[in-house]
Amino acid sequence: MTTVKCFIDLDGVLVDCNTSIYKLFGIKDVYLNKKNLGSCSLIYILEKDYGISKSEFYKKRGSDFYTNLKWTQDGKEILNLIENKFGKQNCYILSAPGFNPYDYSGKAKWVINNIPDYVYGKRFILNSNKSIEAGENRVLVDDKDSNISDFIDAGGKGILVARSWNTKYGLSGNTLENFKQELNKLDEQK
Repeated sequence: MTTVKCFIDLDGVLVDCNTSIYKLFGIKDVYLNKKNLGSCSLIYILEKDYGISKSEFYKKRGSDFYTNLKWTQDGKEILNLIENKFGKQNCYILSAPGFNPYDYSGKAKWVINNIPDYVYGKRFILNSNKSIEAGENRVLVDDKDSNISDFIDAGGKGILVARSWNTKYGLSGNTLENFKQELNKLDEQK
């Protein structure tokens, strides 16, 4: 039996960054506005619609931003499904650090506080170029369209988690069911 390695994104898949960003800036969910559906760039929307610059966005988040984030509503179940499918030992957290210097330590602290086996088992990777991990028998689970397409182009497989900010926004009300279907489709793609 072939071992398949699965790489799992944090932001938007397991970790709910957006709700904390909305609270931090005192705004409503930007994806309630239909014109923003499918637009992955929250930073662009904040700048365009609220005048919040990229530098202000990263500066205001501070050093504890990631450390204190909550799970996405379905994050624990998504992780459980992945670990059951591939075996926990074959699962890795693969997250892109932002432009805030605290992102590295904040993400590491979040993982230590919530899923410590990934840090202590050396299965926690911070890298903006996720496709570097692509290859045969490797799967990326992410919420960003371009990360999935780059990973596939580099020889891996991908599952785009349905969220309001990606091309699967129409399925975001039924994310778990869609995710289970996509997970099962991997078996058919062999």
